[in-house]
Amino acid sequence: MPVGTQAKLLRVLEEGRCADWLAKGDGTGCPGARLYNKNLKDAIARGTFREDLFFRLNVFEVQLPPLRERKQDIARLASELVGDLNRKHTCK
Repeated sequence: MPVGTQAKLLRVLEEGRCADWLAKGDGTGCPGARLYNKNLKDAIARGTFREDLFFRLNVFEVQLPPLRERKQDIARLASELVGDLNRKHTCK
């Protein structure tokens, strides 16, 4: 995520509302967010992730094993993905 976008995200988290670039309408509602598995502490050290944003996001840490260690979850994830794509493309 570009550093400029990180600054905007930090502002959204602090103010509790979204700007027009992030939300449709009047900017009072925010869409859901997804964080991807990335070593953010290393990114902070490299200067590619803002430290203030990290501390704002780092309310609690979730330890999630990689999917290769949770093979029983693959069938359900695949089913959900296919269902979402079918709905998006109006397939049956």
